[in-house]
Amino acid sequence: PDKKITLVSFAYDATEGFSIPLDHPESRVNLTEILPVLREVLATVPIVCHNYLKAEGAWATMKLGVTPILDYDTMLASFVLQMKTCRHGLKEQSQKHLGWSDWSRKLEAYVFGLPAGQRSYRNAPLDMIGPYAAIDPAASMGLRAAYESRINDGGMAPTLALLHRA
Repeated sequence: PDKKITLVSFAYDATEGFSIPLDHPESRVNLTEILPVLREVLATVPIVCHNYLKAEGAWATMKLGVTPILDYDTMLASFVLQMKTCRHGLKEQSQKHLGWSDWSRKLEAYVFGLPAGQRSYRNAPLDMIGPYAAIDPAASMGLRAAYESRINDGGMAPTLALLHRA
């Protein structure tokens, strides 16, 4: 309950994303102004993400009081395509299907180098965590493109649609 959303991030496609710092010491965002806009966006614009139930869906519902509209969950798509044959994390899937390197290493090294009680993304410099967070939604968009035709061609679209509705 005491945890807060450090940043929110969005992407239009697999080439570029952006992040907005919320609960971060370097943030200059006026939360009174941005939170109603953010709630409106999440309540009206369907999202593509990786692991909706754990991340975007749960956090937005719990912390912002709005349940985002799910358009496509790339983690569910990964399970439909590959079942138990591999790891389904965003970084692993982006490496496998998009050829991307793991963009979290520098940030994780920084955070895990902090004293035990301070190990939080909130304590990473904004110029480090901002770009990291912006890559996640772009990766989700890229994975959707990589998965969609395989799921449709393999006749698995009804299974994924059922999981998205669950």
